[in-house]
Amino acid sequence: MSFRLVIFDFDGTLADTRRLVVATMRDVLAEMALPVAEESSCMATIGMPLRRCYAQLVPWLSAEQLDQCYDAHQRLFDKNLQVISPALFPNVESTLSVLAAHKIQLSVASSRSTRSLLDLIRRLHLDGCFNYVVGADDVEHHKPHPDAVLKTLEALGVDRDEALVVGDTVLDIAMGRDAAVATCGVTYGIGTREQLVGEGATYVVDSVAAIGPLVLP
Repeated sequence: MSFRLVIFDFDGTLADTRRLVVATMRDVLAEMALPVAEESSCMATIGMPLRRCYAQLVPWLSAEQLDQCYDAHQRLFDKNLQVISPALFPNVESTLSVLAAHKIQLSVASSRSTRSLLDLIRRLHLDGCFNYVVGADDVEHHKPHPDAVLKTLEALGVDRDEALVVGDTVLDIAMGRDAAVATCGVTYGIGTREQLVGEGATYVVDSVAAIGPLVLP
């Protein structure tokens, strides 16, 4: 296949934010005097929009309480970010550079708020790497709905058969699949190889460095 565009998930695919996100979720629950979920339960929600994360962790929360969780998460995430630094996964910078050098367009589609996403991109020195960025605020329907992929294809003028979605969760794979776009699961994030294959990933790789050979002629 000949690809002109790679659409990356962010958390768990480009950046290792797991410790930061889990710590923030647990802090939010503690601050609101809610049952503090185990780390594994928090990790299982990564990739979902924030309100859905907390709805899964505490199913009986009201819409108002979910809004309070959302606001507290934004505040505590920024606070925790001062002491828990996210990091790029190995080979991310070099892979992005190689793809860009071959005129492959690069974008991000994330369930993270647009403000937070752009801030992390800046902090990790990825400014200027992406032709297009879609955060949770930029689409009506979140992952696994294909809105973010379809919006990106339209904005960049790329056909479905020329794009590849790369992500670490079944939500990413479903998003790309339902947009009729090829998908690549990465096994170093949240999802297992079995989960990614089961969701119908076109490819599954163990390192972001393996994306280059899939994309480049």
